[in-house]
Amino acid sequence: MLELLSVMALIGILALLAAPSAKTYLASINLRTATSAIKQQLILARTKAMGNPNVHCGVYFNTGVTPNQTQPFLDTVDFYNYDANDPKYMPVFSMPKNVTINVGGTGSDKVMVFRGDGSAKTGNPGITNNQIIVTVTVAGQSGTLTRSKTISVLPSTGRIKVQ
Repeated sequence: MLELLSVMALIGILALLAAPSAKTYLASINLRTATSAIKQQLILARTKAMGNPNVHCGVYFNTGVTPNQTQPFLDTVDFYNYDANDPKYMPVFSMPKNVTINVGGTGSDKVMVFRGDGSAKTGNPGITNNQIIVTVTVAGQSGTLTRSKTISVLPSTGRIKVQ
């Protein structure tokens, strides 16, 4: 019985030591999941737009809700802006716990739209020929910054890159 109790105590101590690294690992997984999902949505929007040059396809980044969300859509109503009447071809993706997104630029529209030639445009008036940047951030338990990844899109070619 004494041996069993000492083994259980040892397992408990090891579990306490492993808990902080497990939280860091889970935060890293959440960051990779969110970044991968956003990149895949952007790739799908670009591919869909190139398949039909008459239809623009975009991704709306809803940073005004918690958790932040992304919504792929067909840009048919008001070009380079997200409208509730725009057809959706994928469900909304909600960010995992403690993950936020930030879209660079000066405008309030958080939209990235791809055209038939593969190039990208955003509703943000402050972005012209510079890269369109989406930053995905995962926060630690106390709200401090743990890690972030940047997804950049080159407007002239629509090239998507994760850093």
